[in-house]
Amino acid sequence: MTPQQRDDAPFLEGSWKPRPACRSQVEVFEASDGYQFHYRRFEPVESRGTVIFLHGIQSHGGWYTQTATALSMAGWRVLLLDRRGSGLNDVDRGHASSADRLLADLFEFAGSTASHECGSRPALLSVSWGGKIALSAAAARPDLFQAVGLLYPGIRTRLPISTAKQVLLAGADRLGAGRKLIELPLHDSSLFTAEPAARRFLETDPLALHHVSVSFLRAGLELDRLANSAAAALQIPCLLMLAGEDRIVDNAATEELFDAASRHEPKLITYPGARHTLEFEPTRGKVVADLLDWLDTILNAEASQ
Repeated sequence: MTPQQRDDAPFLEGSWKPRPACRSQVEVFEASDGYQFHYRRFEPVESRGTVIFLHGIQSHGGWYTQTATALSMAGWRVLLLDRRGSGLNDVDRGHASSADRLLADLFEFAGSTASHECGSRPALLSVSWGGKIALSAAAARPDLFQAVGLLYPGIRTRLPISTAKQVLLAGADRLGAGRKLIELPLHDSSLFTAEPAARRFLETDPLALHHVSVSFLRAGLELDRLANSAAAALQIPCLLMLAGEDRIVDNAATEELFDAASRHEPKLITYPGARHTLEFEPTRGKVVADLLDWLDTILNAEASQ
């Protein structure tokens, strides 16, 4: 079955349903180690700029097609990159060798011709676990990105890996068990949303990731360390969106982290009553409107320089 055949159409019920007014397709990008990534490309009629969009630990680009469509309708080229071992990428399912490899994947993709067709740096958007990569990457390579948006970033969470388990993971990695798969503790779809249609989708999604490798978990811990240092070192504008009733992200700890962001204090928007995945919540129309307002601000600031 091809990626195009397995991809998911927008499924949510509700008043906000973007019209199919942009072109979208699945394309392939090859990393320097030969790994081939699938990504969903949403092409506007006339592009104002590019947005690279990173998904979470269990999700994939197919969860965010409504947001990508809406952004594209407003003139933004959107590139939804499925992380290696996730979504449409079957090779090494659930595995990544290191944090450096995950960051290199993004740097290479962002530096490719595909993300610079407008002649300006792309904006970087991320959700949940993808926030670890996005914040770390944005602080390390501000030359590649003009701004970073963090939607309910999974940097400080209510589901941390205990110190004892971290020691066990380190030992397993040293003993050559880095590819051993471990089940993710995310069985309850209500953690993500209370919306019935979205929960049905999550519970039957064939592309969702349910196991990750020991090396992947170790990479995530390293990204946690990098991201916690990156907040204060960030040199580009930042947007922070939080779900008010999030049972995965620790909102108070996340806000505390960004209190240290001295040069570019992030724009903070919280959505009361919303659960983790804002794409699935009744407030999703407001979320998209706020994203577009922020992107317009970034674009105007770039043009005035």
